[in-house]
Amino acid sequence: AVEEGDPGEGARLAALARSVVIDWRAALQAGTLAGTPRARRLALAEAASSGDIDLFQRLVAAGCALNEPFGGGGASLDHVLLHGRLEAARWLIDRDVGVTNAVVNGASQAPAGLVAELLARGARPTAIAASTAAGADRLDSAVLIAEALAKVDPEAVRELIDTLARWAGDAESSAARVEAGKMGSDLTPADYRAQAARMRNLRDRCLALIGAPP
Repeated sequence: AVEEGDPGEGARLAALARSVVIDWRAALQAGTLAGTPRARRLALAEAASSGDIDLFQRLVAAGCALNEPFGGGGASLDHVLLHGRLEAARWLIDRDVGVTNAVVNGASQAPAGLVAELLARGARPTAIAASTAAGADRLDSAVLIAEALAKVDPEAVRELIDTLARWAGDAESSAARVEAGKMGSDLTPADYRAQAARMRNLRDRCLALIGAPP
């Protein structure tokens, strides 16, 4: 519409749009992607969010590094796990990408077998990762993370125990408030009580890890 009324202004507007749009697909096609950092990272982000293994393969062939951080600092495996793209995660792990933060980022999505492998490869266990796994109804994964954490930082497990008890209490309180009509929520009272049960279950497992009474 601008171009119809003022061709010169329309051309300037089109040039401005072209200057701010980062076309990583064109850069990949032209063979210039590896030398264009912003486009390269956008391409990696697209492959990770969609779990597109074929695109990952094309990016590697174009000279992109799978361990390059993007979008908040995580690399391809971190973002793939955040999006629950487990087939792509397997492909990346088989290529020996870095796994340091993979358990932290994949706690809500990764099944226990994958968590165990990531920990064995050197992934960092954290209290947040353990509680996140429990909250996502992956108690087996949560216990594996807590066991690994107990070996390197028992004090963090003690702090996690207190946090889990508090969160379980908060979930029970939310269940009661929803039942009483004092709080709106997409979760039902049963959902909240299931959360509380998972948190208490993990708390009991953590108590056993440090030899404390329940």
